[in-house]
Amino acid sequence: ERRGAPALPAQSTVTDVAVRLFRVPLDEVLTDAKHGDHTHFELVTVAVTTADGATGCGYTYTGGKGGHAIAAMITHDLAPALCGTDSALIEKLWNEMQWGVHYVGRGGIASFAISAVDIALWDLKCKRANAPLWKLAGGASGQVRCYGGGIDLHMSQDELLDNVRKYRAQGHTAFKIKLGRPTIAEDLGRTAAVRELIGPSATLMVDANMGWSVSTAITAAKGLALLGVLWLEEPVIPDDIIGTKRVGVEGGIAVAGGEN
Repeated sequence: ERRGAPALPAQSTVTDVAVRLFRVPLDEVLTDAKHGDHTHFELVTVAVTTADGATGCGYTYTGGKGGHAIAAMITHDLAPALCGTDSALIEKLWNEMQWGVHYVGRGGIASFAISAVDIALWDLKCKRANAPLWKLAGGASGQVRCYGGGIDLHMSQDELLDNVRKYRAQGHTAFKIKLGRPTIAEDLGRTAAVRELIGPSATLMVDANMGWSVSTAITAAKGLALLGVLWLEEPVIPDDIIGTKRVGVEGGIAVAGGEN
């Protein structure tokens, strides 16, 4: 006897995927070493609704460009494939979304779009379980160490120090600043000023936003190591894997990456 496919659990079947795009103006223009000026951010939200009326919310954001493309990929490519599926099978759906748009994009817009949906699915799962994500992911603690940091390359040194003071007032003991000023001397001077402000025991990290050549990054890394910097983030473009390795090895400092 031939049997049909098993029925989906009615309550967790996806019935709707709603996408919204917001343009969020910034109080001031923010600047980093590679992406230039940011006058606004874009926020893309996704609401996944199931047959029982439950809704999970996810989101992603951009530095001001690409939001329309992300929203379009979710609306036209991901949402139609999700409707009618079991929202509880998150890993399966993630894999199907990845391969569904793999031909036109690995990373970039595709990753932004998939991540927003993925967050919405996990939000649904957590609500059904009445448990936070860290517990469902197998975590042993509800706490994680964080640092104070933001887009601050455009600030004068005095403004930068005032900004760090705000983080300290909030209770932070770890800090990250942007680098990529016109000269390495200025970058090292700003880093030294922050180190003096926060003291030798506080954790300090820096982010160059891919703004340097390999040789410049190695020079900067050597100076940053003397200031007790924990890591140098994205000193060069991440496509240059060999160059990134050289910065860490020859510069004598840990190199962080992965954002871009």
